[in-house]
Amino acid sequence: MRSWCKRKTAQASAQPIKCIEAAVIAMLLVLAGCARPVRIGMSGDYPPFAFRDAKGCLQGFDVDMAKAWSVEEDRIIQVVPFAWPELARDLAGGRFDLAMSGITVRGDRLIQAPMTRAVATADAIVVVRADRATPDIDSAAVRIAVNRGGHLERVARAHLPEATLVVVDDNLTLPDLLARGEVDAVVTDTLELRSFTPAPRVARVLQSDRKAYWVSSAQKGLLERIDQWLAAEQASGHLAEHRQRYMTEAPEVLSPAGERLADLVARRLQVMPFVAETKRSRTLLIEDSGREDAIRQRAMGAAESSGLESIAYVALVEAQFTAAKSVQRAHLQEAPGTLRIFSLTEQIRPAIDRIDRALRQELAARPSDLRATLLSRRIQEWAPLPGVNAATIDPVVAALLRVVAAPSPQASGGWFGGCPRDLSPRGIEDTAE
Repeated sequence: MRSWCKRKTAQASAQPIKCIEAAVIAMLLVLAGCARPVRIGMSGDYPPFAFRDAKGCLQGFDVDMAKAWSVEEDRIIQVVPFAWPELARDLAGGRFDLAMSGITVRGDRLIQAPMTRAVATADAIVVVRADRATPDIDSAAVRIAVNRGGHLERVARAHLPEATLVVVDDNLTLPDLLARGEVDAVVTDTLELRSFTPAPRVARVLQSDRKAYWVSSAQKGLLERIDQWLAAEQASGHLAEHRQRYMTEAPEVLSPAGERLADLVARRLQVMPFVAETKRSRTLLIEDSGREDAIRQRAMGAAESSGLESIAYVALVEAQFTAAKSVQRAHLQEAPGTLRIFSLTEQIRPAIDRIDRALRQELAARPSDLRATLLSRRIQEWAPLPGVNAATIDPVVAALLRVVAAPSPQASGGWFGGCPRDLSPRGIEDTAE
């Protein structure tokens, strides 16, 4: 009998995951003396991330990633199916330990539970049949199909308010609905597009997104282990190999380190509309000088413990304050009362703290080849929110580059015995397009 305890000496199979009855898994666990399996939620309907082959077995990018991680961790994985409308509830209710299947990074998801490093990027798009003229997309006369309960339904409602949306429960039926002419267009993304036959034409690009894994808050240490593994897979080139097998991605705009920094800054901004909505519901002001002073004081200590020059890091915090308040004000001007209310103390602030810790960790690695113009553009793409523009993001990027350029306190012998050194990011910033 095959052992289901994965060993590091084993190779992660490219074969699809087979469906195993719970009783069989339990028996194998007893026989092999393994720990409880890691339960991974997968939709099974979202190519190229997780979909079923002709035999009903799961395959895809995230399936391969799950198996490779299980080999590294010496753990069994148990796939738990989910439906997109129930994803957040299932994760919070403990049906699985993490969700994989091309989960899009969003502000509300970041608040509810941690998300790993991004593993892929995709543009949300509207596609039409290649043999037909492109209709007026945002029109009540145009029927546009989209998967029910997923991220793309939210994108469609935000970007196409006048269109007649046809929400479907089976994501895999979208290509056929379009091919048969039952709908005029479909909202999908650039990675899923390969599964459409015949190939449609892209009529409009709606926004740019990142894909990551969504980890249960109850699983202490799991986020860190997966993030460390993903960073190693990125550095070794294995992550790129997995992508090449399933995806035709556009070339990276930035270096991997630059993409990571842009992602983290964008994540923080994506949380801000929910901060504004929650403050509005509690009649709290956007300006909170007392809390900002407390954050500045904590930032000094956090910078020193992370090996960052504290003056430069506090300047970055100040720039983030300004950008965050710009997004909050813009949200309340344009769309008040449209978002879910969360707890500031128990959900929102812990989420922001997680993002800030990850950002300090990346900055402490002193990444090179960072280009200011491209960083700013990427952040704006990934946080497509009112209030996010070059005027608010460029100062954040400039401050971020100064943190990277500043010598660490250990290397410089401290910053309190003399004048601060020149913190300008010469040699790093590149304004070339």
